Amino acid sequence: IFSLFLSMYLVNILGNLIIILAISSDSHLHMSMYFLPCSLSVNDICFSTRTVPMMLVNILRQDQSITYTG
Repeated sequence: IFSLFLSMYLVNILGNLIIILAISSDSHLHMSMYFLPCSLSVNDICFSTRTVPMMLVNILRQDQSITYTG
C-alpha cells in the first residue's frame, strides 16, 4: 500500500508541475483565464505535500497509536 500511495503522490506532483510549467513558459497562456488552473495546481501541490508524506510515515511506523496532542 505504501508503494501505491507513493506512486500516486509522485504522479500528482509531476502532473501539477507540468501544468504550472506549461502555463508559465507559453506567453499565449499568460491570460487571466489560465490563472485559475495554475493556482489550483499550486494549491494541490501544497495540500498533497502536507498530507501524503505524513500518511506515508504513519504507514511505515511500527507504533500505530495516536498521541493526545496529535
